[in-house]
Amino acid sequence: MIVTEEDGNSMALVRKYGVGIVISQNEVDCLSEIIRECDYEMLLSNVRRAREELSMKKHIGRLIEFYDQVYATKTLKHEARQPEVLTT
Repeated sequence: MIVTEEDGNSMALVRKYGVGIVISQNEVDCLSEIIRECDYEMLLSNVRRAREELSMKKHIGRLIEFYDQVYATKTLKHEARQPEVLTT
């Protein structure tokens, strides 16, 4: 993955996990040289590690818990707004 420094979110992920190349706008003309100098095997290894770390399989439990919490909160709020029905 090749991103520019101006692409903040992508740049942060690429740098954090070491899965690509970050360049500045003024380095675009040197891109072919930058690519030749990068350690392809290291990038490949980092991609594999990041793929495992960020996989849905690893985080599905947290996601389900989050959805359960959102649903429970919404249900409680909805029930609290229900008007009382008066019977005589």
